[in-house]
Amino acid sequence: MITETIINEVARKVEAVTGFSLEEIRSKSRYYPLVRARIILVYELRRQNLTYIEIANAINRDHSTLTHYFTAYRDKYDTDPIFQKIANCSKGRQTL
Repeated sequence: MITETIINEVARKVEAVTGFSLEEIRSKSRYYPLVRARIILVYELRRQNLTYIEIANAINRDHSTLTHYFTAYRDKYDTDPIFQKIANCSKGRQTL
């Protein structure tokens, strides 16, 4: 139950910044702003020490997708100022 609480807490922070709910993030959509929110959620959940399996189950993906998301997070954070700003806002470091 603690894991569920962490997932919901982090998802609320990501939703506050991106506008996408956990249900939308769990969807199969490849709409880029939604994918961006999904990547940020995955990264933030890992920072909360959730396992790959817990995160994968939370967003209806497999562990190989998570590996891709972690790589994408690093790449996009370094090269995409919009992504970086959204990621920082979800961490509470910056406001939009």
